[in-house]
Amino acid sequence: MALIRNTAICLLICLPLCKSALTQNKVDSAFTTWLNAKLKDHQTAGDAQLAIQYRNDTSGFTAYPRTPFYDSVHPSGAALRWEVNTCDARQSKYTNLYRSYHSAQPLNDTMVLTKSNGGFGTICPPGYCFWYISEERQNGTCTTIATVDSVRRFLGQIDNAYKAYVWLSFFPYQDSRLVPFTIFYEACSYKKTVDGYLVIIHLRVNDCPITHANLLYHVRRDNNVSFIKILKVFTEGGCI
Repeated sequence: MALIRNTAICLLICLPLCKSALTQNKVDSAFTTWLNAKLKDHQTAGDAQLAIQYRNDTSGFTAYPRTPFYDSVHPSGAALRWEVNTCDARQSKYTNLYRSYHSAQPLNDTMVLTKSNGGFGTICPPGYCFWYISEERQNGTCTTIATVDSVRRFLGQIDNAYKAYVWLSFFPYQDSRLVPFTIFYEACSYKKTVDGYLVIIHLRVNDCPITHANLLYHVRRDNNVSFIKILKVFTEGGCI
């Protein structure tokens, strides 16, 4: 019930914003050139070769379901159980969004395995909120996952398309309005390759004016991410 209620709240907040973001406007060619250069900054020679290999590979993709897919993300073997929590920093209020386990006694939404002073995103603008993962390991210790490195360890090998999407949401940008276990954009889809996944993801790429783009990436099993190309750019207007 907690997951359904919180997901409904997120939908109410996010969908009107998504609708405006998905209005494609004329985009300055200089901006597209700048974005291409920025996204290629991190490329190695191997990444550039992948970009050539896959740049025309845009058919045969499977759409991600537009429902929460927490249960499809299977973390590395160190995790006994895990949960996704949010914090409203203004009120120091913690709320659980998802638990991978069931308790003999119903747990209140405010019960969390760990509390964190920071995490990812701001999902309650104009205030400052963030989300993070709490994990209980096989040895009984509880840890907070609130950095990109800790997410890498938590996910382990990228052995399914859902892990690929979650990992990609941290690289190079993340949409500060969304927790990346629910997909709100029709364009988001994937295709399996020999050593990973091609993923089309919709991300915010500029804060002023607010600009989004459908981007094609390749995500390898070892977490390596290669930018392939920009598919579409959308301007929303305004600034964050």
